[in-house]
Amino acid sequence: MTAALCILVLAWLPQAASETPLQGAVRLTAEERFVEALKLARTDDDALFRAQGELFVLQRAGALDEALSAGLRGLEVAPKDPWLLERCANLALSLGSGGLAQGLLDELVQSVGPLEQERLAPLLTAARGLVQGRQAKTAALARARAVLLGIAALLALAALLGRVFAGRALTLRRQRAAARG
Repeated sequence: MTAALCILVLAWLPQAASETPLQGAVRLTAEERFVEALKLARTDDDALFRAQGELFVLQRAGALDEALSAGLRGLEVAPKDPWLLERCANLALSLGSGGLAQGLLDELVQSVGPLEQERLAPLLTAARGLVQGRQAKTAALARARAVLLGIAALLALAALLGRVFAGRALTLRRQRAAARG
């Protein structure tokens, strides 16, 4: 048993020694050791790989806002990176940010071939739908506000007219009473 353990350790050592921070972060994430994975990803000297590692770990850990932020930082360094563009677009969609997702997907679609464009079409449709849904919601809220203002104005007018007519009715009753009496 001891010999088998030594063989496993010796077999693992060369791989671990040549493992990049990104590869190590992916491995640790697969083991659900997210804190260690994130620390390791952040040690990468390459800003693109650092951003990719952070995004990967944070997304797998469920920290979607932070993952998107890490991805967007990576896109500042490598604005055409297809992996980051697609992951950031997916995250933006998950977080309900259709405009951001649409912009990222438009950028990605311009840099890929027809097969990739076809694969990305449903994501782009979802992003556009989210943007249109937001626009429709904004328009519906504006219409609702206008209707409520109209109703409030009608109620104010009705109250004013009610006072005027109530005052006139009282005056007429007094005049009739005085004429009889």
